[in-house]
Amino acid sequence: MTPGIVSPEGQRLSAELCPRVLPAGWAPVNDMAGTFINRARRLGAIFSVEREADGKRWIHVSVSHRDRLPTWDELRSVKDWTLGDARWAISVFPVAAEYVNDHPFCLHLWHCLDGAVVPDFRHGGTI
Repeated sequence: MTPGIVSPEGQRLSAELCPRVLPAGWAPVNDMAGTFINRARRLGAIFSVEREADGKRWIHVSVSHRDRLPTWDELRSVKDWTLGDARWAISVFPVAAEYVNDHPFCLHLWHCLDGAVVPDFRHGGTI
């Protein structure tokens, strides 16, 4: 799959799973399915689903701010309304040779729809 090109399956899954009820302050961006903006907070979010090279279906959520990185609370809030508070999300730090940065103030979250992809890190019940 070429980066930036969404397959028909990815388009269908994105349309099915994309949030339809948005929290206060968030609005869809016209003609850009899965793209949202919160003008008051100067935040943007992009939601997409694609089958990746591992054969699994992954939800990808990008969260960006105009002139700084999103805060932990902003990232967590977007995670909760896009993925739900009962789903795991991971952030990936690739090796330097594979790093891609299309926006200097954007962070990414991933959720696998086809099973757990990380071990259970809980010790004593919580992380």
